[in-house]
Amino acid sequence: NSVPPGVAFTFDTQVLNSIPAAIVASAGNGGTVFTLGATGTYVLDYEMSLSSAGSFGIYGGATAPAVSLDVTSIAGAATAATWIHGRTLMVVGGSPVVFEVSPVVGTASVISAGTAIGTYLIRLTVLKIS
Repeated sequence: NSVPPGVAFTFDTQVLNSIPAAIVASAGNGGTVFTLGATGTYVLDYEMSLSSAGSFGIYGGATAPAVSLDVTSIAGAATAATWIHGRTLMVVGGSPVVFEVSPVVGTASVISAGTAIGTYLIRLTVLKIS
């Protein structure tokens, strides 16, 4: 929560429904980065509720330090307590691709989920379509 632009949002990989061997979650850029290792086209889709105005997007690249913003993936809101939803297509050729979900402009905050301190709700779906 409350991470600045270019810093990866942290995902608790213990709560992932399923994660195939072609998608590897690891620490990087201050949070969680995902590596897509299998050649193909992927749909990356995220959804979360913001506790203040802000925007998020998907950053991708060859390595975690070299990710850049995919401007087609930006979603945001000018008010608090608003659900945002963004997605993009990512093509993986002969080399693996790394991606992360991160704020775009300013520090964005996600609404906490339930009563557990440090628990936030964000849905990330990765679908390989070819």
